[in-house]
Amino acid sequence: MAAKKTTPAQLAEATQQGTSERKRWVKLTPRDHVLKQIEIQRELVESLRSQLQKEEQTLQGMEKAKEFFPA
Repeated sequence: MAAKKTTPAQLAEATQQGTSERKRWVKLTPRDHVLKQIEIQRELVESLRSQLQKEEQTLQGMEKAKEFFPA
């Protein structure tokens, strides 16, 4: 597969439109990097908690359905 090449004219046009191919790199201090990682971890934990809650509700429904079957 051939690599996509961008001419300077295309890059200038994309920059003027506000859409560039890459995000601008912003140097983070060690403190900022750690704070960013903490925020990412918080979002992950929140996502996992909501998934766990849904799975627990599914389990409760299955346990209620189990009561209808004879032992």
